[in-house]
Amino acid sequence: MKAPENHSLEFIETIGKLYFQQEDHTGLARKKITFFREYLRTKGIPLPEKFSQISIGQFSAKSGLEEKKTKSLFGMIEKIENASRIPESDLVRLNKEIEEFKKEAF
Repeated sequence: MKAPENHSLEFIETIGKLYFQQEDHTGLARKKITFFREYLRTKGIPLPEKFSQISIGQFSAKSGLEEKKTKSLFGMIEKIENASRIPESDLVRLNKEIEEFKKEAF
């Protein structure tokens, strides 16, 4: 009997393409932030709704990421959460910073 296939990645790619084609960079960035929060929660670091309420030093110590990079990532997230619309360059930067975080932290 053949095991059921997991189409989750295909679904995520399709949704991502839709947001990107519609140039809804803000919506896509906010989804990315939501998934990042969930990733951190699974690593044992649940975050408050606003990143500004977090001690950069404490978070850096828990995650193993240097404070400068943590501050940059959280600043980018706060900027996106407070913006009504962001350019594609901010979406690209957010994605890069989150991916670097995942490689270097923990």
